[in-house]
Amino acid sequence: MTTDNVKITTDKNMEITTDNNMEVATDNVEITADDTEWSVMSCSACNITEMEFFEILRDRESLLNFFFCHNVLTCHTRCKCGALLNPTEDSVNHFIFRCRKKNLRSYRKCKTNFTILKGTFFENSALSLGKVAHLVMLYLCRPSPRYRYICVELNLSIQTVSKWFSHFRDIFIFWVNQQSSQIGGEGKIVEIEWCSGGHLVEGPWIFGGIEKSTGQFFVVPTEDSSSATFLHIFQEKVRPGSTVVSDIWKPSEYLDDEDVHNLTVNYSMNFEDLQIDFPCWANVRRLIPRKGRRKKYYLGYLSEALFMVHYPIHTQRFHSFWVSVGRMYPPITQA
Repeated sequence: MTTDNVKITTDKNMEITTDNNMEVATDNVEITADDTEWSVMSCSACNITEMEFFEILRDRESLLNFFFCHNVLTCHTRCKCGALLNPTEDSVNHFIFRCRKKNLRSYRKCKTNFTILKGTFFENSALSLGKVAHLVMLYLCRPSPRYRYICVELNLSIQTVSKWFSHFRDIFIFWVNQQSSQIGGEGKIVEIEWCSGGHLVEGPWIFGGIEKSTGQFFVVPTEDSSSATFLHIFQEKVRPGSTVVSDIWKPSEYLDDEDVHNLTVNYSMNFEDLQIDFPCWANVRRLIPRKGRRKKYYLGYLSEALFMVHYPIHTQRFHSFWVSVGRMYPPITQA
């Protein structure tokens, strides 16, 4: 993995380390010694093969550097007394931030200490960092079904794997929320999805759209499937002038004639039957398990499928997944 797009800033006491798996292109790296600027590494984009990530897993320092680069963990934090803390090794797989700064007035030492995992994705994990990272690697690289394979490969129980899969789907939901945007516009084709996740009764309805030419999308879960709700989401998420298509719904089934007329005339939207060869939502639905899921978890499965379709090559998935982890569970930078 090369970090050609990495920006590195550090304080006077921070040492930047690299190994054979983490090459720093110095032409594109900025290093400063400003005490006010101490975000050590930030990876803007990387493509990693499964073999390359496996090599990272084999070396603890490489794995920690990977997590630092993607803001999953932080290699320094600010104590409440003002001291800048770097992690120290407390045991083989445990790093902590420990402050022993002496107060100049009372001559007492600060006794603040906490784990580097505090507030992060790993805080309550009984598994090691390497084991969780390996689990993520297999999850992102292997198609479903993968329960049995991962249980055997990592020597984990089905209950443990199932719990982590649920955590991963929470990350995908967060990613979808971050990526969702208004789509469409003049000359753009927007494919609509309006589903309830099956025939069970619990769980939300989900209204989604994908812009054919760019892959941009929106997903909106809602408990209300009324025409008014549908119209409100439609007006908020689909730009005027869009050509709206779908392989599973017709506007007359969910909208009053007056609403259809309003969207057609006032918003210049065109409603047409789906004629494209490769329906976007059909590709997403193919990745959603048909059995063994409950409707209330459908949003998680849908979000995962959107992620996999958005990043069809597994080498693209590592960066986006771990960046989303860091954003959903930002490490503690101020004690």
